Amino acid sequence: MRLRLTLVLAAAAALSGCGGHGRRAIGPEQAVAGFSAAPTHVNASFAALDRLALRDPAGLRSAALAKLSSKDPNVRYAAVYALSLTATKGASLDALVPILRSRDVTERILAAETLTAQQDKRGVPVLIDELDSKVFFAHWAPPRRAWEEAQRALLRFVPADPGLRHAGKAAWRRWWARHGASVRLKPIRIGAP
Repeated sequence: MRLRLTLVLAAAAALSGCGGHGRRAIGPEQAVAGFSAAPTHVNASFAALDRLALRDPAGLRSAALAKLSSKDPNVRYAAVYALSLTATKGASLDALVPILRSRDVTERILAAETLTAQQDKRGVPVLIDELDSKVFFAHWAPPRRAWEEAQRALLRFVPADPGLRHAGKAAWRRWWARHGASVRLKPIRIGAP
């Protein structure tokens, strides 16, 4: 994920010159509240959030927490995404726990990945539950199904390949039932400090 994050941030920096938010520096509140999934703006929106995750993680985390309950799906997505990059133990990580029950599969997976990356086991069953999801993971290029992202995350955070690389949901559920209480997840930082 670190290599992917580096590549994403490098691409975001390159795309920031394409227009929208990239032409001027914007603050955390504006980056979250102004997130646009429109094809002409989505890259600049992600670039602004990614840049702030590196330059001002505390500010972005605060802005995300303030907008997490937004009724606007774009703003809510931006808040969850921003927290997935910046959450730390305490209030910001705890704020992701209710997102595990979101109606939006991408939000659920982002929250579950972040919790699991910080060794909070509450994210693992959510990732397992999405292993049969055919829904597309929102705003991802190239497109990927939610089950692919959930599987990638599980294999990344489980300490050793338990022989489930190509297993489905039922096999993962059995493994979790047997090993969930004792397994030590890999501590991996997803985003900025």
